[in-house]
Amino acid sequence: MQVEIERKFQVLDGWEIPPGAGVVLIRQAYLTDPAAAVEVRVRSMDDRYFMTVKKPVETSGGKALARHEVEFPIGASVFEPLWEMASARLEKERWTVPCEGCSPVVDVYRGANLGLRVAEVEFTTPEAADAFVPPAWFGPEITGVKRWGNRALAQPPTAG
Repeated sequence: MQVEIERKFQVLDGWEIPPGAGVVLIRQAYLTDPAAAVEVRVRSMDDRYFMTVKKPVETSGGKALARHEVEFPIGASVFEPLWEMASARLEKERWTVPCEGCSPVVDVYRGANLGLRVAEVEFTTPEAADAFVPPAWFGPEITGVKRWGNRALAQPPTAG
């Protein structure tokens, strides 16, 4: 089973997508309750489709940096009906940004989260994640903050 280790940051105002950045359109639909520990989602990335199951790795007092992850390809014929059935969906552009010393992606959200920008950096070890020094264009760290997770961002807005 693969373990995903990542840190997430807000992106500062004024940051612009640099030349040479690649982009993919992502649609994600969540099939589990937002309060459940295990997350089940389907995702399209342009013309590729995946089902992913994630569960937090038990930690002792640290940030929620790591999750067990199982991901496998599915077809459009499986993705589309699950997308329609899900009540929690989001769309975003994922930009792969050239950056010295790291390989961040920046998600630029559409729909109800229009304009929100979040940078993510994945690591091979917890030690590498701890040693990471964010570039100047990264804003506050939001790793492990539930309201900044994609599953929370995918929830329909509530009347208030």
